[in-house]
Amino acid sequence: MSSEDVIMNNLISGGSILLYDTRDHLITGNTITGKVGLDLGEGVTVKGVSKNTFKNCGIGIRTHGQLEKFTGNKYSGNKVNIKVVKY
Repeated sequence: MSSEDVIMNNLISGGSILLYDTRDHLITGNTITGKVGLDLGEGVTVKGVSKNTFKNCGIGIRTHGQLEKFTGNKYSGNKVNIKVVKY
């Protein structure tokens, strides 16, 4: 299990950021295109998800909650911007 990582200022084309069973991440300033831009799985907590751009994704963000931590993100051309699921 990892914790307290910063994922910042990346260009991810055709891929995803996948996090499972980790905690306290800060995800900021990324531009992501892919099937699922950001997948926050079971057991994941975040300090913040901000100033990211999710473009042309099937799902921009898939999460089990924590929506109050998502601020200032941009969504463009996604089939679904944010999908909340129960794991």
